[in-house]
Amino acid sequence: MQCPFVVVASPDYLSDHNEPEHPQDLLKHPCLVATTLTGSNDWIFRRQSENILLKVPKTIEVNDSDLLLKGVMNGMGIAYLPDFVVNEAIDNGKLKPLLLDYETSVWSLNLYYHSPQSASPTATKFKTYLLSDDPDVDI
Repeated sequence: MQCPFVVVASPDYLSDHNEPEHPQDLLKHPCLVATTLTGSNDWIFRRQSENILLKVPKTIEVNDSDLLLKGVMNGMGIAYLPDFVVNEAIDNGKLKPLLLDYETSVWSLNLYYHSPQSASPTATKFKTYLLSDDPDVDI
């Protein structure tokens, strides 16, 4: 599974702060960081031939994407989260995506498992669940 990161902030936060127009502008903002998602406080941006590896300030660092999501929705700063974490909040207007002219790095989930002949039934069902497009798939 792979999905891009999205830079987000709440409308309340943006009403009190200038919206960043370039990744370097993030250095002037409190950034909410989950090193468990990115491996560090380096946020990656790409536009045409411009590649930017930005070490953002660790205003708040957590190891839980749900906690980070709550913090950014409560106006504590700007976050860099996988799109599947923020899509609903963006759709509901609780978060605004920023720096849309830039590509970001990609969050990946890799599943390693035994061949179907030697995998346990539990592992096989879990794999089926993760790869299913149907949220109601029976495991």
